[in-house]
Amino acid sequence: MALKDHRSSPGREYEFIEFESPVDIREVEASVNFYKGDCPGGPRGEVRIEFDGRIYGATFSIPSSEGNQGRSGRSQQDF
Repeated sequence: MALKDHRSSPGREYEFIEFESPVDIREVEASVNFYKGDCPGGPRGEVRIEFDGRIYGATFSIPSSEGNQGRSGRSQQDF
């Protein structure tokens, strides 16, 4: 369940996703989509996962200078 869907980072807030029933954490996948706008050099950020009282983080970067407006397909993999 997504609690927020940010299309910008107002005040450096986070977008939270919460599972309402138990999941196997080894099977969970997360994706970040550069939906709209432009960003020379591509956007960068950090994904954090809280599990069993611990927080795990990893950085990401998207090597595209403009968003894909939600399009999908092979040519959209960089978004």
